[in-house]
Amino acid sequence: DIADAYLARSELARAEQELAELVTLAPRDTRALIRLADIQTARGRGDEARAALADALRRFPTRPELRPPARLAGLPLPLDDFRVDGGQVVREFLASGRGYRAPAVVVLDRAVERVFPDGARLMLTHSITQVLSKDALEQVGEIHVPRGAEVLALRTRKADGTLREAEEIAGKPSISAPNLGVGDFVET
Repeated sequence: DIADAYLARSELARAEQELAELVTLAPRDTRALIRLADIQTARGRGDEARAALADALRRFPTRPELRPPARLAGLPLPLDDFRVDGGQVVREFLASGRGYRAPAVVVLDRAVERVFPDGARLMLTHSITQVLSKDALEQVGEIHVPRGAEVLALRTRKADGTLREAEEIAGKPSISAPNLGVGDFVET
């Protein structure tokens, strides 16, 4: 509250001092650390902010509130090394010349789970499905995101190679793949 009062009066140095003290007293309070990093960045000390966020990610790799500011700071996230290029997967599939007689074909179905020393776990899933008939449009095109999951990518890869990013609609339990047609790929 004291830091908020200083922020309201544009006294960044004093707000930073209060938050730094709070982070020292409550080192597991990642929300206070994120606020401190914001102020450090605003005061031109982005390197300090990035270092603090990197340390927090190392100590608390499964805390979801750390991921957005870490991404903004350009820091690698705990599962980034396990991600694959969906565009490359689609290009390789198309180059293979394989054909299937089905409403849809799963081109990639991948999951990586990482267990950390404290027993916490993170899972990365990546799937790509090609729609081969009109019958599969609705089934493949409606994606249900599990509770607690963070969507890193949900898009339609059009047959011509262009991408269409999906948008969430408030109150709708699923996300629709945009502009989906026969021959297109849905990547989640």
